[in-house]
Amino acid sequence: MFVPMFPMNKKVRLGIIGCGRFAEISLQSCKDSPLIEITAFADQNFTLAKELAGKPGFENSMAFRDSMQMFKSMLVDAVHILTPPSSHAALAAAAIEKGIHVFCEKPLAISPWEGEKVIRLATQNGIVLSVNYVMRFCPCYLALERIVRDGLFGNPTHFLFENHAQDETLPPEHWFWNENLSGGILVEHGVHFFDIANHLFGKGVVTQAGRVTRPNTRQVDRIWAVVVYNQRMPAFFIHAFDRPDVTERAWGETVFDRGYVSISGWIPTRLSGEAFLSMKEKEKLDEILGPGCAKVLETYKSELPLRGGGKYHRIDCKVKFVYEPEPDRWKIYHDAIRSGIEDFAGCILQPGRKLKVTGEDALESLKIAHAATKKSL
Repeated sequence: MFVPMFPMNKKVRLGIIGCGRFAEISLQSCKDSPLIEITAFADQNFTLAKELAGKPGFENSMAFRDSMQMFKSMLVDAVHILTPPSSHAALAAAAIEKGIHVFCEKPLAISPWEGEKVIRLATQNGIVLSVNYVMRFCPCYLALERIVRDGLFGNPTHFLFENHAQDETLPPEHWFWNENLSGGILVEHGVHFFDIANHLFGKGVVTQAGRVTRPNTRQVDRIWAVVVYNQRMPAFFIHAFDRPDVTERAWGETVFDRGYVSISGWIPTRLSGEAFLSMKEKEKLDEILGPGCAKVLETYKSELPLRGGGKYHRIDCKVKFVYEPEPDRWKIYHDAIRSGIEDFAGCILQPGRKLKVTGEDALESLKIAHAATKKSL
């Protein structure tokens, strides 16, 4: 088993594989990180790799024509894989076999069996493996996680997420539309939302799915799925890539026994809703969201518990809340990417530390996406 050891205060030397548009975002997100030093770039388009290696702050990095050259260079401890999805599993496996840790752009693979192979290799070789599930690190979802974990509004009873995305940057020949390269919308993009639902609600099973193909093409531009969590809680996911950029919208809704939570944006900038709480629960909500975010609209004087869903609930007040941690979604996005990569790097530097997004997490969301894609046919 290969287990690299790092001296205290050493940075993880990170190589970038795939030097397209998202590589620029990754660089900006990791700039000046105390845990990461970007030392190499690889792309089949060598010009792109050289351009990134020549940017200010990366003058000491190296550019490579392919990933295998990078792996053999001894310049990297870990890689961030930023290529189209169909190449993720093979690149991750090749890196792991060279003793290199892997931070992979979603999805981990385009099929569950490929993902299982990568996880097995990482486990056998003592390699840290994580996937860039940015929503795990977004403040609104972190707040929702605490509401769910603490049972603050009772049990969640259903979940909805709709993503209506632009396709202006996705011409018909783009790999995104080719399911052999992308895995399809739910595998390429929907895994983000399956992962956050898995994280919040537990194990899910796909029960229904459907798709719409753009007229006179083979482009599937709308797809939906129903997933039931813990045999009782239905979740509805709708994804469409069919509109101009300025008209994009995304939102999520979580319904609880005694509350309703809305999240705005696929990188959310706002969490809002209302809930019916005891005064002690209101104090806990203030602790989660911060002072002034939750306001009491009504109070109830009855000492008798109220009944609903076969359960009794103690309710002292009706509360409305709005939580807006940061108005700039791009700052939230960059901060979330950095948090994920630094969590990954921290687990390399401190063996035994618990990883927040594991390969197993990525596999579970991939299984749901793959099952829903097949059921939609």
